Amino acid sequence: MLPQAVLLTIGAYLLGSVPTAYIAGRLIKGIDIRSYGSGSVSGSNVWASVARWAVVPVGIADILKGLIPVLIAQLADFSVAAQGIVGLAAIVGHNWSIFL
Repeated sequence: MLPQAVLLTIGAYLLGSVPTAYIAGRLIKGIDIRSYGSGSVSGSNVWASVARWAVVPVGIADILKGLIPVLIAQLADFSVAAQGIVGLAAIVGHNWSIFL
């Protein structure tokens, strides 16, 4: 894999790791969402514990966390396999955040 693809994969993981539901809980209600509702850092817990309207921006941000790195990989003309790895890295970051 090209060094650029490795760097983009690391960047995708880090971007995917940004806990948007946690941030929404902190900014909107000043709470740690992990201590409320289901305890998960998820859109459904934002709905239940933070604010129903906040699900839309959290969902959009989560979609963009996966979309942006893959689009960059496509624009950089990486192979389909490299694009898939970049996308998977964003998903891994979303599911197992380095920041939480």
